[in-house]
Amino acid sequence: MSYKDIVVQIADGPDCATRVKVALDLATLHGAHVTGLYVEPPLPMSAFPEIPVPVEIIDAQEAAAAQRLAALEQQFAQATAHAGVNAEWRVSHADAVTALNVNARYADLLVIGHSEDRTVSWFDIAATKHIALESGRPVLVVPCHAAVASLGERILVAWNGSREAVRAVHDALPLLKRASFVQVVVVNPSVGYGEHGAEPGADICRHLARHGVQAEAYVGHADTQAIGAALHQQATAIGADLVVMGAYGHSRFRELVLGGVTRHLLQHLPVPMLMAH
Repeated sequence: MSYKDIVVQIADGPDCATRVKVALDLATLHGAHVTGLYVEPPLPMSAFPEIPVPVEIIDAQEAAAAQRLAALEQQFAQATAHAGVNAEWRVSHADAVTALNVNARYADLLVIGHSEDRTVSWFDIAATKHIALESGRPVLVVPCHAAVASLGERILVAWNGSREAVRAVHDALPLLKRASFVQVVVVNPSVGYGEHGAEPGADICRHLARHGVQAEAYVGHADTQAIGAALHQQATAIGADLVVMGAYGHSRFRELVLGGVTRHLLQHLPVPMLMAH
């Protein structure tokens, strides 16, 4: 199993080059094709919608947007040519969640970024949560301003025996097989494990070993509201450059709501995270 078809989100912002490099490094390792997907951001709206915006201003905004788009396409072409990776460029005028979800479904992996700082990026956790929960594909989230010196050398797997965790582990196998160190972290295993084994984490480690992945189990304890912080702390302790976990969420009043652990890690984790739902 390997990633043969990767989609990477292209957008304005200082983090885009890092995200593209991550996608191209993975493509080089796996012999993959890379699609750079640019989603047109909405044009700035007038603070006074009842006052029509002059045509000259709209024309200037569209011209500036076209200039940015051309520059991003050129940068992507140069980066892919330098990496020697087969690639293509796509532009979507749909909303970001729809465009990324649809394109992800025809790929093996989606690489996106996010920021909670609207001055840095308009694509934030609110959009990221929908992609993680709806796309049906593994999503590699590269946080804004992340310093990605390596990816997948040292991996922390957040494990609780759930369907989402199973999906994430198997979607991450191409990375896990290449890792030099893998730690399966189970937090508060006394809660809800049932038939998942007398030694929490041991069974999934044995399963991974049959795939050629040597992983160790680690059991931690934390208050229910601090599980995300405990995972973050353990990732830092082992020098993880990637976290693998299920994307947990549920519907509330027709809104998708991320689980607290997922949200905490998206907000605070300084390294990429591979999520699956």
